[in-house]
Amino acid sequence: MRKGFNGSGLGGFMLDWCAAKVSDLNRRLVRLDCAVQNTKLCAYYESLGFSRAELKLDGRVWSLYEKEAALDGSFSGS
Repeated sequence: MRKGFNGSGLGGFMLDWCAAKVSDLNRRLVRLDCAVQNTKLCAYYESLGFSRAELKLDGRVWSLYEKEAALDGSFSGS
C-alpha cells in the first residue's frame, strides 16, 4: 500500500465493498488467499475476522481464508 494510507481503514473498506458484491451474487463467503510466509498479511486478514480454512500446496504454501458476508453486504461480526 502506498505510504500515507496505512491505518486509514482503506483495506477494510475495500473488503466490505467486496462483501457487498459477494452478497449481490447470492454467495455467503468471502474468500482470500496469501502466501503463508507473508505473516503480516495473514495477521491482517485474521485481525479482520477471517479464519484460515485450509492450506494449499502448489510449489508454494498458501493460506486460504474465509469469512461470512452478511446479507447487507458487510461482514458478519465486524
